[in-house]
Parts: sequence; structure tokens; C-alpha cells
Amino acid sequence: MKPLVLNFGKRIEKALVVSNASGKTASVNNSAMTAAEQDDLEQQKNELNQLCKALTSVVETLDKYLDKTFAEYSRDIARLSVEIARKVLEQRVRDNDYEIESIIHQALDGLTVKQDIVVRLNPQDHQRIEQLLKSSQLPEFHGLAFVPDENIQPAECVLQTPQGTIELLIDEKLQRITEALTKTE
Repeated sequence: MKPLVLNFGKRIEKALVVSNASGKTASVNNSAMTAAEQDDLEQQKNELNQLCKALTSVVETLDKYLDKTFAEYSRDIARLSVEIARKVLEQRVRDNDYEIESIIHQALDGLTVKQDIVVRLNPQDHQRIEQLLKSSQLPEFHGLAFVPDENIQPAECVLQTPQGTIELLIDEKLQRITEALTKTE
């Protein structure tokens, strides 16, 4: 190992070894220091320890505050995101900018048996599906019974199957998304 050489611009009057190569505090030659210097050194060590403890406490407090703030804001951001999605969906529904057949496909995806199914739709969506069926554009929907229902909103559908009812309702889906996004640990 190469020796460390330090060049200072003036003569060194005193030197104090604080730690040796192993990182352990070396013993200080008490005869080299006056009692006042030893007291001053001890006071500086105490002040440094107190400062370290105070800084540790501040860091722990800030960490807790940041965790709490992040959790609060992340829930707010999730809610805001879902509300923005709701507004976009509402606008698309008002503009008739959606494909009801895709929504029906989504509802049918989880079903293994696709017979004896009644699909209740908003009357406008029902008309659209009937037109597509008449023009043979949706052969996969043949065999399903489509029924208009004034209680169903546009871009939504309710499937009645022998196993039960499946509802694809916008508000319920957005509510489930909100709940999933705002769950805390």
C-alpha cells in the first residue's frame, strides 16, 4: 500500500488521531492535550451527537409526513382520474361515439354457454343492433334475444342468462375502478 502524503502550507503544531485504519477510535494521548482542550473536544462530541439525533428525528418525521401525503394525494389523483374518465365517457355517449356491439362482446366474454341469453339494451342501442343483425354484420349474435329496455342507459347492457344476470353499467365499472385504485395497503 502506498503511504499517504499530505503537504500543508505551514508547520503543524499539534495532531490528534481520531480513528485508526480499522475504523475504531484510537486512544488519545492525554498528555498531548490540555484539560481545557479535552473538555472542548468532549463538548463538541456531545453537540455533534445531539445534532445527529435531531437530524435523525427530523428525517423520520419527514418520511412519515411524505408517506402520509403521498397516500392522500394518490387517492385524490385516482378519484380525479376516474372522474375525468367519467366525463370523457359521458361525452362519448352523448355523441353516440361508442360501439354497443363491443360492449355486448365484453359482457359475453366470460360466458361458456351462449344460449338462452336475453340482452336488454337502451332502445337506441337496440335499434342499432337490430340493423346490424339484419345486414348480417353480427353473425355471432344470432341466437341471442335482444330486448329494448327504457331503464338501461345508452352504452350499457344487461344480460340475463340461466346462470344469472350480468350487468355492464358504466357507473358500477367506474366505482369498481375507483375502489381498486384507492385501496390502501
